[in-house]
Amino acid sequence: MFYSRAGETFGPRVKPRIPDSILSSPTPANIDNYKKARNTYNTAIRKQKALYYENSLSNSRSSKKTWTILKEAANLAKTTSKITEINIKGTLSSDESEIANTFNQFFSTVGSTISDSIPPSTRDPLSYCPDFPDNLRQLELEGCGPMLVGNTIQTMVSKSSTDLDGISSKLLKSVRAEIERPLAHIFSLSLSAGIFPEQLKASRVIPIHKAGDTTNCDNYRPISLVNAFSKILEKIVCTKLVHHLESTNLMYKHQYGFLKGKSTEHALIQILNTVGQALNENKYCVGIFLDLKKAFDVVPHDILLKKLKKLGLSDTALAWFTSYLSNRTQRVDINGTTSDSASLNDLSVFQGTSLGPVLFLCFINDLPLATKLFSVLYADDTTGLDSDSDLQTLLTRVGVELNKLANWFRSNRMALNVSKTKYMIFHVPNKRILDNPQLIFDGNAPDTDHNPDLVSSIERIHSNHENPSHRSFKLLGIYLDENLNFNANTTALSNKLSRALFFINRVKHTLSPKALKALYTSFFHSHLLYCPIIYSCTSQGNINRLYIQQKKAIRTITKSSYNAHTEPLFQQLNILPLEKIILHAKLTFMHSVYYEYSPTSFSNTWTTQEQRHPELNLRNATDIYLPFPRIELYKKLPIYSLPSAWNETGDFRYQRNAFTYQVALREFLTAQAGSEPPG
Repeated sequence: MFYSRAGETFGPRVKPRIPDSILSSPTPANIDNYKKARNTYNTAIRKQKALYYENSLSNSRSSKKTWTILKEAANLAKTTSKITEINIKGTLSSDESEIANTFNQFFSTVGSTISDSIPPSTRDPLSYCPDFPDNLRQLELEGCGPMLVGNTIQTMVSKSSTDLDGISSKLLKSVRAEIERPLAHIFSLSLSAGIFPEQLKASRVIPIHKAGDTTNCDNYRPISLVNAFSKILEKIVCTKLVHHLESTNLMYKHQYGFLKGKSTEHALIQILNTVGQALNENKYCVGIFLDLKKAFDVVPHDILLKKLKKLGLSDTALAWFTSYLSNRTQRVDINGTTSDSASLNDLSVFQGTSLGPVLFLCFINDLPLATKLFSVLYADDTTGLDSDSDLQTLLTRVGVELNKLANWFRSNRMALNVSKTKYMIFHVPNKRILDNPQLIFDGNAPDTDHNPDLVSSIERIHSNHENPSHRSFKLLGIYLDENLNFNANTTALSNKLSRALFFINRVKHTLSPKALKALYTSFFHSHLLYCPIIYSCTSQGNINRLYIQQKKAIRTITKSSYNAHTEPLFQQLNILPLEKIILHAKLTFMHSVYYEYSPTSFSNTWTTQEQRHPELNLRNATDIYLPFPRIELYKKLPIYSLPSAWNETGDFRYQRNAFTYQVALREFLTAQAGSEPPG
């Protein structure tokens, strides 16, 4: 650690040596003199440390450098992505070249290994696809001018990570003006001829650890760093493909992954709306959470291309995608050591690319049509929901629907990871589940010999599970439980806030208020901003628990006393307290619904009083109709709490423009005087 003062740089901190006179004669006077000298020294060190970080932050010219300095100040442990050893055929190896080649062999064959293990199906995978109109507009990829290329380069994130040729997006952005015209010519030839350049098909792959044993290749996700020029062309094609899918309404409306204007919170709102409606009608609701084995790695190219044709791609566009997917190679990079080149088979869409996720959405787009379960998707995270007043009838019906999904998986040569697939029976607390309900996944296809190895029991997540970690299920970052009390989620969120607060506390005497606020925003406030509409469905006691932690953080970054009144501190920092963060999220979402710029899946979720009774001249005609809440839980869930919050706001909600509404909403929330719970 180095410190600076008045433009000078000081060396690392050295603890002062205790004078020999004090050690040999520890009289009260000597000890007192030592303590004074020690305290003076420590005070000077703290001041110089604060000045060092203040100067470093003021001289920082990039956000990345700023966060590096803040993490250094907070003494946050540096996360390392280095892979030091891997289990190769039962033996741990630390040879980087051997590790790289092992990963490359695994990544290039894992898809075919899973695909080959799937029993064959006689059903045509295209039979699940909907019948699109004969006059469906065709997607033509032609048209790529210098301005489009330049704008695409400009939207790329400036990263120093390089492809196999050592070229980074940061370099491309610096020479954008010089390369946009020749690239536009090359890309136009590629799109018009339906041929993807062979020189752009080699990828550099970085293994990213997901969870579990770090020496097991199966616990890593391959992230492809495609050729830098290929990345530009892919982004252009991806934009054209997404625009085609959305403008023709071809994409399943409850698919919320990798699409602009859709988020995990939207998916969770749909799930809670469905569950809440069932519980309010005194029904059970079964939610099944499907986990696919290496979903991105087992997409068969032949089936994908047939589905793309059904989605309206022209012959030339289809030829381009065929060329794009074929004859690809990759090398795995381990700590700077690169493996041999490996050819990829006719499976997989590539993680880490622009086109890969969208192509996967096209492939899985017809999955919901294979079942009567209400399906909510976020990429490959699939949730199926059904409800009934009789639990056994419900479980039997869900089992039948699971068998239909199993047939879809077999037809499309994909595999369900049964051990990671879970289900939950949502119910109100006083509605007991006495028996030990069973849900069976039967992977046997109709009219085939029964194979008992394809029949498995799916684990149920419930509050009395012997394993505490299986009493709630983490879906898209939120912990769901069978009674929707969100206690487990509150505990998890509270733990994250506590860790962030600990690091902020460590540097409160070192960093300036401005730097402390930046640290708070990044490491504390960001957790509160993730899905507030969802986590606020819990009890008021749980919300107060989180709010108390937020107030502790606010007192810390303003260096106020432990019992200081926080309302003026929130106003001073221009930070919204928790209750207003939640209200801001609810009203922002309802504005998008009310003025019809939210995802189309919400278009018929709520109706106004005027829409329900157009023949009447109602005083509250513009209010949203609130269904009768049979249970108190219903009032907390989005289906009721969102329109309720909207109805209670002032006339500024009638500002149609989203930007001016946000300004008015911020003023409204800032002007509100609020009382604080204790703490």
